[in-house]
Amino acid sequence: MAAGDLDVSFGTAGKAVVDFGQTSIVNAMAVQSDQSLVLAGRVGNPGTGDWALARRGSCQTEAWTPPSAPAAR
Repeated sequence: MAAGDLDVSFGTAGKAVVDFGQTSIVNAMAVQSDQSLVLAGRVGNPGTGDWALARRGSCQTEAWTPPSAPAAR
């Protein structure tokens, strides 16, 4: 596989979706030593939203659903 090509063995055809059920944006991504992905960002309206954190293991092949969003403060 050439650099930049999708790894079609990951998720569904090389893609995975994390749906927090609200407007969300990823601000940072890291690859851990076990090849798991960690995403950090914001959920909700700009300025009034909350933070979000998701981890997806490289060995997971089934559909993944994140936990429910935290309750509003």
